[in-house]
Amino acid sequence: MQTKKKFAWVPGWSVLAASLFCSALLGTALFISTVASTAPVEAAPDVASGTYLGVATCGGSTCHGRQEADGEIVRQDEIMRWQEESTPGGAHSRAFRVLKEPRSIAIAKRLGIKDAASSSQCIGCHTTAVTRKGPRFQINDGVGCESCHGASSGWLSSHYAVGANHARNVSQGLIPLDNPKARASVCLDCHFGSAKKGQFVDHRIMAAGHPRISFEMDLFSTLQQHHDEDVDYVRRKGRTNSVQFWAVG
Repeated sequence: MQTKKKFAWVPGWSVLAASLFCSALLGTALFISTVASTAPVEAAPDVASGTYLGVATCGGSTCHGRQEADGEIVRQDEIMRWQEESTPGGAHSRAFRVLKEPRSIAIAKRLGIKDAASSSQCIGCHTTAVTRKGPRFQINDGVGCESCHGASSGWLSSHYAVGANHARNVSQGLIPLDNPKARASVCLDCHFGSAKKGQFVDHRIMAAGHPRISFEMDLFSTLQQHHDEDVDYVRRKGRTNSVQFWAVG
């Protein structure tokens, strides 16, 4: 009696084709990564020299604080999406608040930290930890707009002015997040770790219960995206290359 085979037979050419495809994809990613890492990044000034004005500065209903995405050029509901509790997009706005939750309190106790919400080991990534703050800046905003876009004192008024353009905003302090290398330098400080104070989750911190750090820039960028890549966006900044962002990240 003939018995059935446990495993389906795969033709040799299928295996070869799959191998060639994977090799081609990896080669393309490495090439794009190399090109992006050697290409010049749009010159951005030292954003640390600017003043951080806070999320409230961006929250007017004529700016980014609308309840509906009915803006003529940009959505204008970006802050609502940043605050959305039920989506991964709300993680940045929740970042400071979690430091006061039971899990964080327990982690801090194991590390000998009295208050995670005021410890430099924690607020380096759970807030926009800066020294030059405007009157509307609040640390409990968590990872706010300027954590990613840079101190807004230099470009706040110019970025919505008639005739404004992306290059001019960048020259005045806006971080060019459309550039993969610039975005990686911002995101990876916390999502991977850096030598900066309060921005490295070592084995000791993980042993105390902190979640393991993992990051993939293209995926995380998609989850945190508060804008639409429409015709206007492409005209101003170009179309995002997801493979390039993945490779550079």
